[in-house]
Amino acid sequence: DDDDDDDDDDDDDDDSSSDDGADGDALDGHSSESDARDLIESFLDLKDPQINWKMIEFLSKDNMTHLLMSYISRMPQGPKIWQENLDVDFDEQIPSTLPLYSNESDEIRATQLSYSLMRILSNEHAAETVKSFLLRKCQEICLHALAVFHPLSKGNVYHGRVVLEILLNHWPKSFMAALANQRHIQSLLKCALFRNLHQGNLNSFFLDLICFRPAQKIGQIQPVKKKLMQMFVDWKFMHYLLASSTDAKHGDDVATKYSTFFIDMVARCASITEAGELFDGHEHLIIDSFMKGLLDEDGSRTLWHRICCGQTLVQFLDISSRPTIMDPTAQMAGMLGVVAPEPNPNVLHTMFETSLKRLHEYIPQMCATICSGAKLTPVRLASGEVPTPFGQVRLNCLELLTVSADFAQFKCGYVLGLLKFDFWEHLLSMSFSHPQNNMYLCHFRRLIHLSMIFRRRFLKHLFVKSQMLERFVDFYSNKPEPRTTLHGYIIQMLYDIYNHDLRDEDDEDENKNENNDEEDEEEEEQQQRDSVVINEALDEDEANGAEQVDGNEVGEDIDMEP
Repeated sequence: DDDDDDDDDDDDDDDSSSDDGADGDALDGHSSESDARDLIESFLDLKDPQINWKMIEFLSKDNMTHLLMSYISRMPQGPKIWQENLDVDFDEQIPSTLPLYSNESDEIRATQLSYSLMRILSNEHAAETVKSFLLRKCQEICLHALAVFHPLSKGNVYHGRVVLEILLNHWPKSFMAALANQRHIQSLLKCALFRNLHQGNLNSFFLDLICFRPAQKIGQIQPVKKKLMQMFVDWKFMHYLLASSTDAKHGDDVATKYSTFFIDMVARCASITEAGELFDGHEHLIIDSFMKGLLDEDGSRTLWHRICCGQTLVQFLDISSRPTIMDPTAQMAGMLGVVAPEPNPNVLHTMFETSLKRLHEYIPQMCATICSGAKLTPVRLASGEVPTPFGQVRLNCLELLTVSADFAQFKCGYVLGLLKFDFWEHLLSMSFSHPQNNMYLCHFRRLIHLSMIFRRRFLKHLFVKSQMLERFVDFYSNKPEPRTTLHGYIIQMLYDIYNHDLRDEDDEDENKNENNDEEDEEEEEQQQRDSVVINEALDEDEANGAEQVDGNEVGEDIDMEP
């Protein structure tokens, strides 16, 4: 990036430089507005138009700059008029994505002129003239590029986004100063940020803006960027983003793209210290918003919307759980053969514990959803028809339940203690109802494994009361053809349980018989081992130290492994 000019450090709030003659009523010299438009259009119609220094002087006059940039913004009337009519109702439904094309000849012509101007400003030839013009008229260019995203504009949102990226890349300090200090620009910026993230790839521009890391003049740019981030916080952008991602009134298209922007922002901002302000104190808001969307208690959301909420929440927990993180933009270094930089501290990691605790409060609702048994339309797969599909929403709840227990680590026993015996029985029964569902069985096996380590009474209940071993053996022996996913999981789960108990007994015997001969010790173990399923010694210890909870649960019966 080139060094930024210092003239824009103290931009005031009067927009006077943007208003002088901005309505095109008094053009310089003897040219009329119509003549000026003809001149600009003939220039834009050239095959390879380029700006020279003489044109810079002409176009840098305020009225000519506004006239030129009006081919990008395409707002009604002149800037002096439309700048005073920028109010937007942010509570209204966010409009769907605009169409990419039009068959109307006037629209095609206007788009061609807008595209030509965008190419000139993109400075493909790295001309100093264009860079000078961008710096000199940064505020006016920014005003018109943002105006494209206002409801009154007929401009091309892709062209507007490209112009904004050009200003950020060439003159970040002047550009951010304009965004943070000019009243009308702020109004247009808020409209673009809140209601147009799904238009014209504007989401990528805002990610670049929020996560911008200057290569030069860091000390001068960072204070301006910090002011910009604080402005987003004051606007309560995170509240609006989460509401738009989970509220049914905006439709699937908007909700999907806003939730995608949220998780992309989480991934990018995790390594940007100043961007962490956007997330501060919002742990409960994030969990509550996406759980509300997933559970959909009011029945207003589509299946796709609920799935999107569940998947976004899983990704958020995954990213925030990591103490360090690599900036996604830096991960390309390894692919290009360049030594990748060291991971950065994850500034969002401090949110993880609070977020996880909040998620635990939703475990009863998730269990109820998993056990609901909602009737779904049969699904035809390559292996045959699935008459009673498990369903993606129930799978999302099961995944979140498993994740919440897994991430709790040594507090996993507390999380598992929130589950009831009848829920475990239901999980076991569903494994036979969905023997081909690899995703369900994967989470079921993980929960069984965690209970084996932290809450063994659940495992004992399944073996003794629900006859899990007998049912597994019966299924494996009497339904050999065709082989299902469950056949493999039965072998794996029983092997895990056997191995875990065997290791426990080996450790105990080794402590008691340190001086015995190894061969004699192995023979004695084989004779004394009465079960590969239930470790009686551990069960007796659990029973002795158990505390009754809710008439159904037992207290700290945790057999932790290092």
